[in-house]
Amino acid sequence: MSGPAGGAAAADRPTEAAAATGRRAATEPRLLLAWVGIAVGTVYLVVLGGSWDGIYLAQLRVISVGMAGLAIAIWVIAASRNPRWLPRSVLTPAILAAIGSLTVSTIFSRAPRISFEYLGYAIVLAALYYLLVRLFAEPFFRQRLATLAALLFIGISALFIVIVIVRWVGFWEAVGRITIPPLRPEFEGLTYGNPSAVLTIVALLAMPTATLVSTEPKRRIAAWLAIAIVVGVVALMSASRAGWFALGVTGVITAFVWLAGRERRAAVREWLGTAWQGPRTRIALVVGAVALLAATVVLTPIVIKRAGEGGEDQRAQLAVIAIRIFEESPIVGTGPGTWVVERIGATQSPEFDNYIPHAHNLEAQTLAEQGIVGAIAGVFLLISVARLIRSGARDPNPTRRRWAWAAGIGLLYFALHQLLDFYANMPAALFAAAIPVAYLDATAIHEPATSRAWRWRARRAVTPFGFALVLIAVVGLVVQEIPALQLARAVDAADAGDWASADAPARAAAAEDPEVASYDFAAGLTAAHAGDHAAAAAYFQAVVSRTDLPEAWLNLAAEQLILGQPQDTASSLQRALRLGWQRPAVVMAAGDLALRAGQTDVAIDALSTAISEIPSLAGDPWWAADPARKALFRRIVDAAVAKAPGADWAITLMAGQTDQARNLAGALPDSSQALSLIAAWSGDPVATSELYDQCIARPLDIELLKWCGLVAAHHGTDELSGKFKQVADLINVGASAAATLTRVNPATPVGPIAGGPAAFWGTFTYRRPTPADVLVPSLVHLAIR
Repeated sequence: MSGPAGGAAAADRPTEAAAATGRRAATEPRLLLAWVGIAVGTVYLVVLGGSWDGIYLAQLRVISVGMAGLAIAIWVIAASRNPRWLPRSVLTPAILAAIGSLTVSTIFSRAPRISFEYLGYAIVLAALYYLLVRLFAEPFFRQRLATLAALLFIGISALFIVIVIVRWVGFWEAVGRITIPPLRPEFEGLTYGNPSAVLTIVALLAMPTATLVSTEPKRRIAAWLAIAIVVGVVALMSASRAGWFALGVTGVITAFVWLAGRERRAAVREWLGTAWQGPRTRIALVVGAVALLAATVVLTPIVIKRAGEGGEDQRAQLAVIAIRIFEESPIVGTGPGTWVVERIGATQSPEFDNYIPHAHNLEAQTLAEQGIVGAIAGVFLLISVARLIRSGARDPNPTRRRWAWAAGIGLLYFALHQLLDFYANMPAALFAAAIPVAYLDATAIHEPATSRAWRWRARRAVTPFGFALVLIAVVGLVVQEIPALQLARAVDAADAGDWASADAPARAAAAEDPEVASYDFAAGLTAAHAGDHAAAAAYFQAVVSRTDLPEAWLNLAAEQLILGQPQDTASSLQRALRLGWQRPAVVMAAGDLALRAGQTDVAIDALSTAISEIPSLAGDPWWAADPARKALFRRIVDAAVAKAPGADWAITLMAGQTDQARNLAGALPDSSQALSLIAAWSGDPVATSELYDQCIARPLDIELLKWCGLVAAHHGTDELSGKFKQVADLINVGASAAATLTRVNPATPVGPIAGGPAAFWGTFTYRRPTPADVLVPSLVHLAIR
């Protein structure tokens, strides 16, 4: 068989060209069948497999890896029969450098089991990128892939916009009138987990969509304007400040680069002059300007409100933590996937203990996990992609130039967004970002004609080893999901309240994959419910040996108290409260446990902290149900008042000390609002009615809604309380907890508990969810009413 050069020469002959046309016609049905599979797999990847659910649900991960393995296996068969399908990319050196840096960091990882999993996924994703390049190299698939990307852009954007509007209708129905609605209602994020991720997917898919528009200037500009409007609407509804920043900077840089060319500036001036002469264009511009002005006037208040909601200090803290981790191993890092594992231990009290899956900064997390080696590989990859885009932008082919602009704009936005966020762990976003790059890669001139033959033979010789490596990665990724599936069964049973059925699969998962701490944590919970306290303590000890999770220390302390180990109990409690003081569910349970262990000072400090965070706890009859608690209650309330000077009047009010609450409220600079709330809480019908009217008049005021919900629940008007909680959740999902009376639940609840425990620690850290109730049954649990 001749090499690619000989095949190309033969194809130029008329008779063989006709024969080639006949062969293509014969293979058309097979290509159509292949396209159906590719289209289904792509939609699955973008909508489900590569989304939040696809990352965190074991069942979907198995399906995703299986589908990827099947696609690669079919590709292997095609490549073995036709050398045109052999892997080929101008980015191969950069890809190999990236895989190499991940391999080095994995070898030296602090959690090799976790890092090997990330390395396996990186290998599979790299193989899928090579496959995407080969698909774009085929004219039959090239246009279809671009069209499918455009359809996904339209479908995802439309679905998000429609769902948000439906949420707004529910908001208007709840408040009884049409008013300015909340952005990102109920934190709507489709299957991607959050609104910012939706914006990321939409913005990236807009790039290949923009390459398909008409070449006629007016239609092209109208289509680009329509795409920009859709992205802008999604950006507004998502209320993603990181996305706003990325879009704004990308727009400015793109405009600057575009207008840097003299001929482009002249073309813009000519088009504007011509367009303004047409009456229809003038009317459209005037109408558009008026609509934009009206939208700006209406939406500016909520945009400003969203922009000023804070959180910058928390993002900065996460970056600082990443640098601390980097300093511990600056050359090779602590290993892929380890930032989230190491994050708790690297957090210093009183820094915020935030349970999230990433550092909200791609560069900082790369330094922490892969060190200088990873940074060098990243820079090399960035330079390689930039060279590819530059070559496309200078190509005489206008289609490649459009795709080069799409790739440059999309990757610039993606990089800027990840200065404040992180989507390198979301395959759907990576795929959307890779589409224009793969097109440029597939249509590039890879090497001079004189070197094609030996490079082709080299690829054919090396490819089997690459496919074998991918096969090993696929098999390993599937096998390591076996205990994850067992944990999923255990979690389903536990969340349904059937802890007995959850015990066996949870312990089996922990035995089969002991390096994943969430398996041990779940097994500790089920063992505690089964009364096997020695085993539970051992499981929790295994967890705290790898991570400083406050809930694990607290559970260990509870089991140690049952086992008659008072000194160990005191030590574990101290470790639990190092960061756990920030979460009422932890400090409330820790305070009660300390009281039972005879540590009165620790108990007062912890219980008062819980009340200072959730004042409604002070009104719980639970305090009077035990003589020891009743005797300390006044001291606990006084300590809580000292810790929360701004909420001191609310704490004393809910503790039943109404006169003291009025005195404290009267000392405030603006006491009228607090005194009105005290009157409403105390049953004054006029004050209560005025409070409810204010909540209807100012439905975006979350603090006011909180008090309306609390007062309604306090007076037993459950229907009204439910309405205020509904509105609060529409504004900010989870906000209804603050609009609800929080109480100590005398029985272990089914499902999530109140007070903000780290219920997502296992999900975010290991992608293996633990039961929603993360506290052992001997600890008190919080519930909302």
